[in-house]
Formats: sequence, structure tokens, C-alpha cells
Amino acid sequence: MSMNKNLTIVSLYKNTMLSFHEEVTNMFGKDITTSLYCFEDETIYEGIEGDLLLIPNYKVFEKVRRYIKNVNAAVIIAKRTLSETGLKKIKNLRKGTNAILYNATLEMSLETISTIHQLDVRQINLIPAYKGMSPFPDVDLIISPNEEPDPNLENKEIINIGNRILDMTTYMDIIAKLDIDHHKFEGKIKRHFSNIIPISYGLERILDKKDYLENQLDLFLQIVQNGIIAVNSSGIVTTYNDAAEQLINRKAEEVIGHHFQDVLPNIQFGTILTEEQDTVEEIMQIGQTSTVLTMNAIKVDEETTGAIATLVPFQETEKRQHRLRTKVAGKGFAAKYHFFNILGNSPSIIKTKDIAQRMSHSDASLLIKGESGTGKELFAQAIHNHSPRRQYSFVAFNCAALPEQLLESELFGYVEGAFTGAKKGGKPGLFEQAHLGTIFLDEIGEMPMALQSRLLRVLQEKEVMRVGGDSIIPIDIRVIAATNRNLKNEVLRGTFRKDLYFRLNVLPLDIPPLRERKEDILPLFSFFTQGHDFTLSEEASNFLINHKWEGNIRELENCANYIMNFGKNFIECKDLPIYKEWIDSVEEPAAPVENNMEPKQFGEKIYFILEVLYQAYLRKERMGRKKIAEKAFTNHLFISEQELRNHLKKMEEDHLVEVGKGRAGTTITKKGIQAIKE
Repeated sequence: MSMNKNLTIVSLYKNTMLSFHEEVTNMFGKDITTSLYCFEDETIYEGIEGDLLLIPNYKVFEKVRRYIKNVNAAVIIAKRTLSETGLKKIKNLRKGTNAILYNATLEMSLETISTIHQLDVRQINLIPAYKGMSPFPDVDLIISPNEEPDPNLENKEIINIGNRILDMTTYMDIIAKLDIDHHKFEGKIKRHFSNIIPISYGLERILDKKDYLENQLDLFLQIVQNGIIAVNSSGIVTTYNDAAEQLINRKAEEVIGHHFQDVLPNIQFGTILTEEQDTVEEIMQIGQTSTVLTMNAIKVDEETTGAIATLVPFQETEKRQHRLRTKVAGKGFAAKYHFFNILGNSPSIIKTKDIAQRMSHSDASLLIKGESGTGKELFAQAIHNHSPRRQYSFVAFNCAALPEQLLESELFGYVEGAFTGAKKGGKPGLFEQAHLGTIFLDEIGEMPMALQSRLLRVLQEKEVMRVGGDSIIPIDIRVIAATNRNLKNEVLRGTFRKDLYFRLNVLPLDIPPLRERKEDILPLFSFFTQGHDFTLSEEASNFLINHKWEGNIRELENCANYIMNFGKNFIECKDLPIYKEWIDSVEEPAAPVENNMEPKQFGEKIYFILEVLYQAYLRKERMGRKKIAEKAFTNHLFISEQELRNHLKKMEEDHLVEVGKGRAGTTITKKGIQAIKE
């Protein structure tokens, strides 16, 4: 840049060139000299001299670019606004008024309309028109920015809003690029701009500050934590804040005023400036720091007049995502339970909790195996809350809950237009929403084979692709899967991928069924019924302890809920819903035989044998002859072994008992139970 403070003004039309010249001269006087070029007087064809060019818009720049002799010349694309007086004339028009915006060319007319809209004037309908236009719009009101209308339009009402005036940002660019002492022009700047409406919101208040350049915009750029870099349409760096300086480790004076390719070669603004793309987002390495780079076009009247880049350390982006995900946690993506919520003092559950706690510190995939109702998700949530990922989301999903197509879009998300009914803007999948946290895939054995392949890729590559998309999204998650199936058998059947099984089964955790935790049954039952005052009979307690509990803790909780709503203070065995279900499930006896025992024919010994067998049944035990004889002896009733054998044989014939072979023992039948109840 030369040191003689010269500004070259270039335009298509002479009146625009002279208007710029007049404004710049009024502002800076003899402190800068101007060189003037335009197509209308053909001075451009001689070649454009100068180190700093002021040009009306980007389209003009494209047309004159080949005539610029200095390829390193800096370019300012002028931003223009209206005077306060001119704007008031427009604002005073009635809402809904139709008016022609008249200027020398269609392009200039559209630019003026755009300026008016930027000044938040939208209550009237503006129709662009220009010199020589045919046919001319049939509207009686014409608004003109000091443009002399054609003679045939003199019969129409004309409102002259005056020339468009250079906006404050243009003068700021001129002062900065020519290294002018701005203090010298403070008074002129204030007087000049007291009569205009700045395009940029709030700039009129900045003028009241003592130091013009140290304004609120500069303050914002310096305190913002993200790195911000801006270039003009020629690729010259115009903005470079403190955060960018710290990230890139280059001083502002080494960067501002230079072409980005010379000082910031890794930031490719060219993609934006050549209008190949309006937005670019990528991850770049700056030293040892992974940084998210986002570039956006700066557009004026649909023309790219520059570009702005923000630089955010990837770690900060992760933190921001976490803050957003903590809000998502309100939608259920949070783990509620901890290891202290898993009740029980049986050796098997204590051992399982101990193993799970040690597994929680790992990031390896974990496969929880257990029957339905054993508390697999409870363990998954406790593991998450005990892990380093506890500050992040816990996303639970049942793989058997949806058909395959919906399952895929829920897990992996989708882009806009991926399928009929897809949301505008698309939707992130559960894997994305679990980023940095844990995803719990329940009933993993139900997942279709096609999706098993995609899940395997997620586990291997730590990345997902949305349905209908073509971009890879990196994720950092821990996967906890659960199943009540034997996945090894599913692998042998060909319904579950062998490689996926081994990927998931890095840390296997087996949850014991409730029937193997007999010591925990009554304490759990008491926990589920706390706050309700009733007493269990010994017979009922024994039945609870010895029940098979095929539904495990879920079945026990259902049983407890039933009793709480039963309304009795003393609960007998017959009051338990599981007892009634068992009675209904006992097979009906075979067809009755002749001369079978009637209840009234039972003697004391028969009744005693049936009662002993009934109590054994409640404990889910089979009773041998020796034990029955011992029970009789302790109750002062003598029954010899031969006599007992004869009684049992007769009772079996009458379908009151079932006598097992060898040492299998004897059990009471449904008919036997009914007999002693009568």
C-alpha cells in the first residue's frame, strides 16, 4: 500500500463515481487524493492505477478486475445507506402503498430497495424501475434517489429521497487501510453521520464514544472466545481478533491487510469468495489443537462481498454439545439409578454388583445377560453413573420396540428428505445424542441382521452416517447391550452375527435370577410394600421364597402391588396371586377310578401325610418316605415304613399324590390339596 494516501474510485457510471468522490473529499479533504475511473467515460480501458480501490459492488469488481494493474491492490466494496430525511419521507407513506423505486439501471434500483429493507422499512411495496424501461409499471407514485426521471413521467408524484450515502463501515475501512489518524476526523464523522441511518444496528450510538475505532464492535471481537477472521472480496484480511491471534500464534499486524493465502494458507477462503459454496465447516489441526473451522459468505444483494471464519477448539465444541445434551436430558436421556438402588444381600447379587462396579471404569463394550425382569437396565444405569461418562447422556433404547426401518432412523438419524415424512432439517439419531455418554441397547438379540452390520461399524469405527446422508459423523460413546437370549446359540442358528457378538461381549455381566437369590425375596417384597401394614403367614412367606419367579423381580413387584391393593391385614398363601396361578396351572387328575377314597373315609394318618406333603409343596420340595415317617414320629404319630408305603400306594391310586421313582420323593396333587381343604 502506498504512503501518499491515495484512493482509487471505480464505477460503471459517472454520476456514481462523482458522488463517491464528493463524499470522500468532503470527509477527508486534502489528506487523501482520489483517482477516478468509470466505463461511461471509457477511462477504465486505459488501466486502473492504485493500491486501494473503492468499488460500488461485487459485480462491478468482476467487470473491472482485468483492468486493475496492481494485482495486489486492496479493494473496498462500498456499503451505502440513506439520509435520515430521505428515510422519513418513505416511513411517512401509508402502510400497503405501492411505489416505484426509480434509478438509472435495474441493478441500482434493486440495490436501493435492498438498502431500504435493511433499514427495516417494509410497510410499503416497492417496484423496481429504471431509465428506458418498457413497459413502465402503471403506478402513480415514484421514489427516486436523486435520479432525474424521464420527461414522460413528470405527471406522476415523485418523492426524492436523495443520493445513497456511504455507510460508516466504508469510512472505517478507508481509515484503517490508509492508516489515517482517525482522531483528526472525529468531528466531521459525527456531523456527517448525525444525518444518516447506519446500516449496522447500533452504530449510531458508537459515534457518541470518544474514540471512533475503539467502538463496541471492536470490543465484542476482542472479548469473544472464538477466533474470528474476516476477509474482503479480494481476500485481504480485514478482521483478526485476539482469540484468533492466540490460536494461530501470529500477531494481528502480521495478518491484517495481507492476502489470506500469504498469511493464513491453511484457511481456504477462496472456496467462499469464488462462490463455490456459501458455508464450509471442517476440522483442522493448528499446532497440537484440533479446531473446528466454520466459514460463511458475507453477502450484499445476493453478492459475495467477503467471508468470515470462526475458529473454535474442538474441546470447546465438545463442551458446548454437552451443555446442549444436558438440556436433552430433560427428555429422558439421563440415568436415575445407582448401585445403592440395587437391593439385596445374597452372595450372588453382592458378587454381581462388585463385578459391575469394576467394569464401570472401562470404556469397553459390555454385554449384560439375564432373564427378563432381573434388572438389566438398572445395572446399566448404575454402571453409567459410576463411570467417567456420568456427566453426559445415558440413552436407553429397546431394539425390539420398532420395525427395522424405524429402528434404523431412530438409532442413526436421518437427513431432510430421506423418506416420506422426514422432518425438515433431519433428525439426529440416538448414537449422536449419546455422544460422550452411554447408549444402552436392550434386547440386542432382537436386532435385525442388516442393522447388526451397521452397529458393528459403529463399534469399530466410532462413527455414524445418517439415513439418506453422505457425511460421516464421529462419535464417542460407550455401548452397553443387554439380552435375555443365549446369543451363542443365536450365532449358531445364524440369527446373530458372530463378529458383533465378540465385539459386544468384551465385558460379560450375568445377572442372577431371583430364584437363586432366595435370601433377597422377602426383603425385596418388604421394600415394594413399604408403607402398607400387613403380616404374611408363614405358609405365604414360604411360598414366596420357593416360587420359581419366572418373571423375576418384575413379577415380585407385581405380586407386591397386588397385595397392597388387596386390603387385608393378614395375608395367607391363598391370597397370593402367584398361588392362584399355580393352582390353575396344575394338571387335572386322570379320570376317576372306582372305589377311590372319599375325604370322609380319611383317617388321621392319611390326613397327616397329606398335610406334610402340602407343606413340602409350599416349599417347592419333594418328600421321601423316611422324612414323612420322621415328621410323624415328632408329632407322636407312629407309622411304620411298610404302612406308609401302603398308604402312599393307595393315595396314588386315588390321585391324591404322585410317587416318584427311586429317591425322587412324593408330591401332593391338586386333588390332594382340595381334599385337605374340604
